[in-house]
Amino acid sequence: MYLCDVMAKKNILLKSHIRKAEELLRQNRVAEAAQVYEKLCRLDGANAGLWVRLSILRRRSGDHGGAEVASRKAIQLSSSSPEAHLALASSLHVQKRLEEAITCYRRAAGLQPDLAEAWYLLANALREAGDLDAAVDTYEQLLRIDSDHFQGLNNYGALLIGMGRSEDAVKLLYRALGLNSSSVETLTNLARAHNSIAAYRVAMELLDKAIALRPDFADAHMEMAQSLYLDGQYDQALVSFDKVIELRPGDARALVGKAKTLEVMGREEESCRLLRPLVEGEAVGAALPVYFDVSEHLGEQDRAVSMIEAFLKSGRANVHGSAPLHFRLGEYYDRRQSFDEAMAHYHKANALGGDVREMETTHELLEGLYRVYDPDRIKDLPCSTLDSQLLVFIVGMPRSGTSLVEQILASHPDIHGLGETEGMEELSSGLSASLSGRAYPDYVPDLSTGMLDEAAAGYIRSVSRRSPSSKRITDKMPHNFLRVGLLLQLFPRCHIIHCRRHPLDTCLSCYFSDFGSNYHDYTRDLQALGSYYAFYSKVMGHWRSVFGNRIFTVDYEELVMHQERESRKMLEYCGMDWSERCLDFHNNTRVVNTISYKQVKQPIYKRSVCRWRNYEKHLEPLRSALEQHGVEY
Repeated sequence: MYLCDVMAKKNILLKSHIRKAEELLRQNRVAEAAQVYEKLCRLDGANAGLWVRLSILRRRSGDHGGAEVASRKAIQLSSSSPEAHLALASSLHVQKRLEEAITCYRRAAGLQPDLAEAWYLLANALREAGDLDAAVDTYEQLLRIDSDHFQGLNNYGALLIGMGRSEDAVKLLYRALGLNSSSVETLTNLARAHNSIAAYRVAMELLDKAIALRPDFADAHMEMAQSLYLDGQYDQALVSFDKVIELRPGDARALVGKAKTLEVMGREEESCRLLRPLVEGEAVGAALPVYFDVSEHLGEQDRAVSMIEAFLKSGRANVHGSAPLHFRLGEYYDRRQSFDEAMAHYHKANALGGDVREMETTHELLEGLYRVYDPDRIKDLPCSTLDSQLLVFIVGMPRSGTSLVEQILASHPDIHGLGETEGMEELSSGLSASLSGRAYPDYVPDLSTGMLDEAAAGYIRSVSRRSPSSKRITDKMPHNFLRVGLLLQLFPRCHIIHCRRHPLDTCLSCYFSDFGSNYHDYTRDLQALGSYYAFYSKVMGHWRSVFGNRIFTVDYEELVMHQERESRKMLEYCGMDWSERCLDFHNNTRVVNTISYKQVKQPIYKRSVCRWRNYEKHLEPLRSALEQHGVEY
């Protein structure tokens, strides 16, 4: 037989085997397809491409060692094949041999710089290895090669959420969603990003879509539980946590989340029953912060502290999980007046929280407010025609007494407390969208009375459904201090209560608080805190100069020293008669969805006044920033 006939028959046989393997793959019979490729490699052992294909199929069928062997054979046959190096990297990656995998991914990308899959998988490996800055650079390189790489956009967005760059993540994830609107993973990641910037209602809308598309997707139910919890909808959050546990029995994150929700609701015994087995098991790191929170009620706090300290010393705590533990230890030692030890833990907790964003945007916003709400131009700005005194906005710095003020007011039989809501943020975003996407306050001069009427009426309708019979409804979102001018345009007869507290006490209390959100990243650094406080002080100073006594200021120190006198003043300002129930605010059973939920369930106490004196020697960066910006105290 002639050589050409032998080769022809061999080619026919090879093609026949390849067709058979591809048919098996279409039927998802990967292991059998791999066996066919093993025969192909025996028939044509010098064909590097066949060995690459065999490596991929072995990896997909779970034979990771065999995949590595096949890819190394391919490299031996063709050392310049980027596909062969990519196959080897993938087989190492799945074996968790990350350093070797990263080297091989880089080699594949070096051999073919436009090989998008090599950059994508390299970025994933770098992220898993903890080299986050390099992962960011690699995802960026991937998107320069393929700007519509769906999985790259999705995974890059997820990485940025974890790095505290949720606003950047939102942009990437919406791009991914534009490529695949039915991706439940992308919808869930996008919801997680919105949760981290306190846009809980937007997150819930995204999660409703994800769950409708795939009702058994546990991650979406888990994120929904987080959204509901953060929004103060605790009963519904429990339902979502239970759904996760139904789909993934024993899911530690869901059990811990459920335990925390029960603790906030005052159901400490139920919470502790869930936590005790968790703190003895693999989920100890996630469970310990909640166990500390509930332990005080059950006389087990010393035990909780011992467990936290032992866990931190063991080296088992990851970076992300360590911060909440240090916050709890700071609280514990503060109560025991071991102030240096407390501060050491607060420093560690905040250092682990991530980078603080630059403060340039606050300067730009301040200049914009000065320009738009100039005293000489204010009379020319439109206002709605709405004649309603229903709304009471409580504004100020976080930890300035806003929760206490709302709890006192909401104890009045004719006043309903909404808590912290995103309502004004959403309303402002809607106005921005209707005016070509311009940001607040730049869009304000182009508002019309009609636009303001429509937006204000919609907001009134929305909040009135919460408590139709109430004469006043409070909205306690501290950062609405940025929008006082807009509030008075929308609701000319609303009431605005500004909560003010000693700058050092305010900032120190923020520094000691585990906000659990990148929305408050400025609280992680004492100097940044001082700068932000100065920004807030200038904004409120401007509003007072423009609107005068339209804003009622309550000083935290005066309120805790003279509770009844100051409470009477607040009610009088709101146009409400006095009620003795306001003195017993701590007996109010309403849900409080802020980190002050424990404090407002206690009678007024004075130990937080001049608390900064206990930490005076640690406050130089804070004092320096305040003095640099002209804040007097």
